[in-house]
Amino acid sequence: MKDSKRYDIPLSEDFEPGSNGKVLKNLLGIKSNEEMNLIEAKEMQRAELNVMELYSASHRFTEKDICKMHSLWLGNIYPFA
Repeated sequence: MKDSKRYDIPLSEDFEPGSNGKVLKNLLGIKSNEEMNLIEAKEMQRAELNVMELYSASHRFTEKDICKMHSLWLGNIYPFA
């Protein structure tokens, strides 16, 4: 796996053409690292609102919950999410 500073990505994972190996292949065709950071931050805010509606303050999180939150956050951006 390659150290991407954020995620462990399989070496076989493709990067977006024209991104100089800096942006993972994504569903939006984004090539700019800066633009991707903005999109991920915006999607995080959206996902946070959804998660607050799904779980109570006393909820005990499971691995399944974490996977669901990851999908809510990045599912519209990356095919592997």
